[in-house]
Amino acid sequence: MNSNIEQLISQEAKEWIGTRFRHQGRIKISNNNKGGCDCLGLILGIANKFKIRCKNTNQELYSLYKNIPYNKNPDSNFLIKMLNKSLVRINNNDLYHNDIILFNVNSLAKHLAIFQIDNNTIIHASSITRTVTEHQLDEYWYKNIHSIYRYYI
Repeated sequence: MNSNIEQLISQEAKEWIGTRFRHQGRIKISNNNKGGCDCLGLILGIANKFKIRCKNTNQELYSLYKNIPYNKNPDSNFLIKMLNKSLVRINNNDLYHNDIILFNVNSLAKHLAIFQIDNNTIIHASSITRTVTEHQLDEYWYKNIHSIYRYYI
């Protein structure tokens, strides 16, 4: 990935910090709107900003998945299938800036975050804090990595 787009994606991810948590939301915080997104909404929102396409279909990632309904407790198999179809799967040992991490929660792959290599953090929409937040990729999160993906750029 070229360093210019890496920087733009990273900047965009940071601009989502503070967006309130909203199941199936896709709206970034702004001066006059608190926005609302979940972990998939964050990934799709960033993809939409840069018109990122799916690796196999060349269709815009955002338009392909923006209206797919899902339960508050996502179907791990569907999520994995969607990510494998649309993004580039990366070896877990090759984690790099702006990679999309799929985490296990309660032993099921169902939570997404964006990795920031410069300070070893993840940006994600947390249902616990009810906001998009950035924090360390600490031992707890690291041991719960299921798989890693990259946008197809």
